[in-house]
Amino acid sequence: MESPPDLALLQGGDEAEWSRVERMYAPRLAAYLARRVRDREAREDIVQECFLVAVRNIARVDPALGFEPYLFNILSTRTIDWMRRQRPVQLSGLGMEESAASFDFVAAPPETPSSIVRRDELEENARRLLGAAARAWCQESFTAQAFERVAVVEGLLVRGQRNKDVAARLGHRDDTVVAGIKFRALKRLAELVDELAQGSSVKAAVLAHLAHEERGPDVDFAAAWSAARAACPPRAWMLGLVQQASTPEQVHVRLHVPDCAGCSVELDALRRDPASLDMQRILPTIERSRRDSFGDT
Repeated sequence: MESPPDLALLQGGDEAEWSRVERMYAPRLAAYLARRVRDREAREDIVQECFLVAVRNIARVDPALGFEPYLFNILSTRTIDWMRRQRPVQLSGLGMEESAASFDFVAAPPETPSSIVRRDELEENARRLLGAAARAWCQESFTAQAFERVAVVEGLLVRGQRNKDVAARLGHRDDTVVAGIKFRALKRLAELVDELAQGSSVKAAVLAHLAHEERGPDVDFAAAWSAARAACPPRAWMLGLVQQASTPEQVHVRLHVPDCAGCSVELDALRRDPASLDMQRILPTIERSRRDSFGDT
C-alpha cells in the first residue's frame, strides 16, 4: 500500500511528491466522476482542474484536515460547477430588441485588475458568510436530531435535485413536505446570516440569494456549503457506520456520505484501517462527539 501524501513536501512544491500524488489519486477522482459526468473529456478536464486548484491553494491546507479530504472537497465543488454550466440559458420569450439589450448588458467594459481583486474579495466574503450560516444551521439540526431536513437542503440546494426526487428518497409520497422543510430552512438560514454578518458588506447579496433561491454573481450556495463542509459528519459518526452502530446519527451519515466526495474517501480509509474496528473504543468517541460538537442530546 502506498504511503499517504506528505503534506510538508507538497506545500514545499516537491515535484516528485506531486507526481506521485497525481498518479495515486487521478484514477480515484475519475472513478467518482464516472457516476456523475458521462463525457470522458469533461471528466479528464475536471480532474486536471482539481490538481491545478490543489497546487494553487496547498499552502492553506490545515495539516489536521489532511490532503485527501482537501482534494476531494475540490472535486465535489468543481463537479457541481460543471453540472451548473451544463444548464442551458433560456432566452425564449424575448423579442429581438430585448435579446439585443440582454447581450449588450453581457458585453460589459473590460474589468481592471483592481476591480477583479475587489470582486474576488466580495465573492470570498459572501462564500464564507453563507458557509458559516450553513454550518451553524446544520449544527442546530444535528442537535435537534433533525437529520431529514439536512438531507432535504443538500438534495435541493446543493445537488440540484427535484422536490419529488428528494421526497421519494426520504420515503414521502407528497413532495409538499419537502417544500415546507426547504421554506423553513431558507428562513432560518437568512436569520443566521443576519446574526453573523456584523456589518458585512456582502450581507445584502447573501440575503437576496436566499430569498430568490438562485445563484447570483457573488453567491453560490453549493460552493459555500461544500467549502464549509457544512453537513460533513464527525469522524466518530462514520466509525459508527463502519461497525453498524445503532445511533440516531447514522440516518444522516447514510444519506450524506454517498454524495460527498471527501466523506466517501474518509469512510473508505476507515474501512481499510483495522484499528478503527474496535467497537469498545468507538462508541465512547461517538457519544463524546455528540456532546462536544453538537450539544448534549
